[in-house]
Amino acid sequence: MRLIILPQAFRIILPPLTNQIVNLIKNTSTVAIISGVDLMFVTKSWSALNGNYIPAFLGAALLYFALCFPVAQFGRKMEQANKKAYSL
Repeated sequence: MRLIILPQAFRIILPPLTNQIVNLIKNTSTVAIISGVDLMFVTKSWSALNGNYIPAFLGAALLYFALCFPVAQFGRKMEQANKKAYSL
């Protein structure tokens, strides 16, 4: 049973699992655990202090992109490898 059910379940669950991991990264509480402070709080306070909103939020967006893009690419590669493994 383990040899039949688990590979099928992995193939079905991989896309939603990848999306969930990316959403966890985008949520600032996960980034707060890693860095110790909330990224968006620091961005808002720095931009309010200096009056430069666009560079602050562009930097935050680039950081989120740098964290999320490799995870999404890894998930996409896993899905493609999984399709090749189970194609007829």
